[in-house]
Amino acid sequence: TEIYTLSLHDALPIYLLLLALRVVVVVLLSFAFAHPFCSQTVQPDGSATVILLDTSFSMSAPGQQVEARTLARAAIDAAPDDHQIGVVAFDDVARVVADLGNSRSFARAAVETLSSRPRGTRFSEGLGAASALLGSREGRLIVVTDLQAVGWDIGSGAVSPQVEVELRPVDRKSTRLNSSHSEI
Repeated sequence: TEIYTLSLHDALPIYLLLLALRVVVVVLLSFAFAHPFCSQTVQPDGSATVILLDTSFSMSAPGQQVEARTLARAAIDAAPDDHQIGVVAFDDVARVVADLGNSRSFARAAVETLSSRPRGTRFSEGLGAASALLGSREGRLIVVTDLQAVGWDIGSGAVSPQVEVELRPVDRKSTRLNSSHSEI
């Protein structure tokens, strides 16, 4: 039997070819794993509707929370089918109570858990959290509030021009107790 051996001179092209293939594999793997971090254009996953619900102390008058929840549920139900839904509650701080998703029942359940808190009103906090939740998406922002005037800060709470803002005011007159009709 004859044993075939390669000299270094004969094996060099094969070794260089294998080295080049290894380098190509490493470069391709580097690009594959770096892609999420290097992407310049982030495409959002469709349009979204965010419900921004005021839970400040000014919303604690009799009937206001019931009306606010009713308005929020109606906004969720009226959202286009292709929109993701999110819910943000705010008073002097904002909190995302339902992250963007396709489940309207989850968003409605999140609305049902909310109630007014003994805190002030800061619209800028709520608008900032809702804007962050929407990101660069097109969509709608539905604000359910009693329009407490002291909650507005001049020049704060910017919303993307791609977002349609709709106000659903809670009627302050109809929710107050009417003392002229009460029995003494």
